[in-house]
Amino acid sequence: MPLTWTDCLDRTWPCKIVLGHADDIKDATGIDLLAITENDGAVYKQIVGDIATFSNVMYQLAKLNGGANFTATPKEFKAGIDGKAIDRMEVAFREALTDFFPAEKRELLAEAWELEATYRKKMVERAKQTIRNTNVDAIVAGNGAKMDQAMQAAVHASGSSSTKSPDESLATQSP
Repeated sequence: MPLTWTDCLDRTWPCKIVLGHADDIKDATGIDLLAITENDGAVYKQIVGDIATFSNVMYQLAKLNGGANFTATPKEFKAGIDGKAIDRMEVAFREALTDFFPAEKRELLAEAWELEATYRKKMVERAKQTIRNTNVDAIVAGNGAKMDQAMQAAVHASGSSSTKSPDESLATQSP
């Protein structure tokens, strides 16, 4: 049974990887799935780091696994991809990659996925902490002061007539 993921339209897509798929995906997208464990995971990062590339690879996998029954166009396929679907796609893609490789590389991939998950969690926590520590009042006050200075400079640059009241301006105009 092929590995699958479900999109936001509740459609289930297969994503099992076999050697023949790797060749077809390389022909269709230029992505070499066989090099996924090389160069510190550069190919994996290239795929999942760009949603267009990732969705194209996943479309090809769905198409190759679907055979003659597969009728979706790339546009129809992508119509079901939202943030949560991307998460499910990535989990299924990781499982498919892990399943594809022999035992030794499967172990390496499992370790890499675990390390990446830890990294992501720590980066999210750090970003949350940065947000929590941000003094919004100080930022607003600083931006307000800059805006006040800019307004004063604009008024000063336009000359003293702009600082007259409307009554003073009318009194100095000639009939």
